Amino acid sequence: MLFNRTGSAANITVRWADLGLTSVSATVRNAWTRTDAGSFATGYTTSVPANDAVLLTVSGTEASGTTVEDTTTATIPTFTGVTATSAGTKLVDITYANGGSTTRKATIQVNGQFKYVVAFPPTGSATTYRTVSVLAHLAKGANTVRFAAVSGSTAPDIDALRVQGIPGTDGAALVGSASNRCLDIDKNTYVNATQAQIWDCSGGRNQTFTRTSRGELVVYGNKCLDADNNGTTNGTKVIIWDCTGGTNQKWTTNSNGTITNNLSGLCLDASNAATANGTKLILWTCNGQTNQKWTLT
Repeated sequence: MLFNRTGSAANITVRWADLGLTSVSATVRNAWTRTDAGSFATGYTTSVPANDAVLLTVSGTEASGTTVEDTTTATIPTFTGVTATSAGTKLVDITYANGGSTTRKATIQVNGQFKYVVAFPPTGSATTYRTVSVLAHLAKGANTVRFAAVSGSTAPDIDALRVQGIPGTDGAALVGSASNRCLDIDKNTYVNATQAQIWDCSGGRNQTFTRTSRGELVVYGNKCLDADNNGTTNGTKVIIWDCTGGTNQKWTTNSNGTITNNLSGLCLDASNAATANGTKLILWTCNGQTNQKWTLT
């Protein structure tokens, strides 16, 4: 379904990669006009009227992904060893059965991230399986995906997961050598001037950074790791801020594991050499200690 919420007609593109398909040509049909649009490689663009929508059906080849099946008798299992080759946003297809006549619900939680509710429409019988797809943020390597019942709702029978990457969403976690914890933006906060900290690694968006060709470390797609107020002295807070192109938002990753701010030359530092969750990050004179050493993974 392509939605246009603007006041004028607009061309909207759907990319096959975002649907979990390969770039091989896929056939497109307009479900409302009952007309075939043809076959297209990589994606399809169509004009959508103002404040309107277009419903398409797309038939293509599924991209490769990692599938993990439930080998227990639990209807709402915990999947361990759900692997990702890189940190970032993934498309997760959930195979389930719902033999009831109404939508059932369950929560999903990846690693230590926040839980959210997923709806599972009826499938026709308890042995008929369908899939629903969600976006989830996975860490590089093995992840744990937990499902749990929602109060007042019967749980679906969840059978398997399939994980696929989404182009352009990969990043890296910055793991402190002393703490083995990740550079983290508290509670997924987007607000400018939020100070960075360390926290148990969970693979969340608030722990996934992309290094740009300009030397920025970008989180959420538009917030840069920043030396507060262009500070160049010991104790300057390391925060997030809208990316401006300033030198205080540019960083150098060094072969000895340190990350230095290009404006000051000071090191990214876990304050007071602490290793606990919630330890704030600051700039400090480089001293070779492990609280100033990081691994991008």
